[in-house]
Amino acid sequence: MSAEQSAALADDVVTADEYKASYRRFAACLLQAGTTVQELGESYGVINYAVPESAMESGAMDRCYNLEFQQVDMRWQLSNEESSETAHLLQQCLADKNLPPGDTVNERLEILEDAGLTFDDCT
Repeated sequence: MSAEQSAALADDVVTADEYKASYRRFAACLLQAGTTVQELGESYGVINYAVPESAMESGAMDRCYNLEFQQVDMRWQLSNEESSETAHLLQQCLADKNLPPGDTVNERLEILEDAGLTFDDCT
């Protein structure tokens, strides 16, 4: 893990600026390894991207992700779980099925389970 990623995690809170800076370091690492990142925009505060298969095969993706982005990315997504795409999908699914909305992702999943449904029934 890079010193910058460690510093972003030091206070147990990942800010939007730290998240975006970590992503930029990840993309720069891949560029330095000879590959590019296709940026697909953001949804629900999460950066969406794609990398060529060659980056996976060469190990550059894993190396750069682990070095610059993995822990920050995971912390960011977990700390923003209630505003995630999954949270919104579950909320809409429950509404479509005339079930109570639930306040958290976990509650929504429990409501689905109690109704005999799974997350796959929402997609």
